[in-house]
Amino acid sequence: MYDNQAAIVLVVELRFYSKSRHIKDQYHRVREEITAGEVEVGYIPSEAMHADPLTKGLGANDFMRNPNPQILVRRTNGKLLALTDDTWDLSGSISPLLFSGLKYLEYLDLSWNNFHQFKIPDQLGDLLGLKYLNLSNAGFSGAIPNRLSNLSSLHTLDLSCAFFVDVGHRFQLTDLRFLALNGANLSIASSAKCKDWAVPISLLSKLKVLSLSNCSISGPIPINHLLNIASLSSLYLGFNLFFSTIPPRLVNLTFLSDLDISNSHVRGSIQHLPQIHMLNAGGNHDLLQFCNTSGIVKQYGKYFFSSGTILANNNIEGPMPPYLTNLSNLEYIDLSFNSLTGVIPSSISHIGNLQALNLYQNSLEGQIP
Repeated sequence: MYDNQAAIVLVVELRFYSKSRHIKDQYHRVREEITAGEVEVGYIPSEAMHADPLTKGLGANDFMRNPNPQILVRRTNGKLLALTDDTWDLSGSISPLLFSGLKYLEYLDLSWNNFHQFKIPDQLGDLLGLKYLNLSNAGFSGAIPNRLSNLSSLHTLDLSCAFFVDVGHRFQLTDLRFLALNGANLSIASSAKCKDWAVPISLLSKLKVLSLSNCSISGPIPINHLLNIASLSSLYLGFNLFFSTIPPRLVNLTFLSDLDISNSHVRGSIQHLPQIHMLNAGGNHDLLQFCNTSGIVKQYGKYFFSSGTILANNNIEGPMPPYLTNLSNLEYIDLSFNSLTGVIPSSISHIGNLQALNLYQNSLEGQIP
């Protein structure tokens, strides 16, 4: 048997306090069982006590967090990857009564459970003090409740791997800084009939991180709506179905530092984006298809950003340019699975901050510098 320190004192040590006099004699039976060796009592901290958020005041980071989070589930070609048996701890539906006494709750994490595709509870919109809400990988389905717009203090919302999420209503989460819908199926929401699917997201003017990987989004990247989020610093759009070019106006997102458009069927060339620190554009077979051997040398420097660049599996042809050494802040380069030819420039060893270089599966020759 496990409980908190106060309960252990009451049953192990013969201490009495003014509040303990109200405990009925029948509940002191546990002392007799401990003395007889039939019961052992151990301590369990609040963060491991699932019922504590409902019985006592806790810090914001201790509220209803799933104790066994695992690696993020990713959808690949519409399929949900397998989970380990101990990942989902809670199952079934959520009673509305659960939220009735939690009006001061600031942190709620129900991720990595199995709620059997029940809809997201409307009553979450009554938790007006909520700042952090994580419902990812929990088996929720359906539309995002309109009442979530009541959460004016919310700064983090994660609905990753929800089933057929509908973002059709207008968010009024004016303080939201982080939104993740990774793995949520937005194929219907972003279809040709719904060209303005990103309008609700574009109203989140304080958003800094937007993560929409593996969402089956189709059509062009919604640059007109993204430009309304001037504070955006990280944009993750990997594993989607854009079948379009990279919008040149991304350069107008002046605070954007991390961009992931990997495996998203983008094509054409990459524009110069001087504000980007980390770019992942790997797995786009039609990207840079117009760059021939000489052209790639003239423009290659544009594609390398100050922290790292991933351009794997992009059909890039031609030699590696020797002036990569001018990019002294570069830490990571991935040019694997391309058609690079010639030798590896010896000057690449002069990139002082370089920590990783991947040139696997090219047609390079000669020695490694």
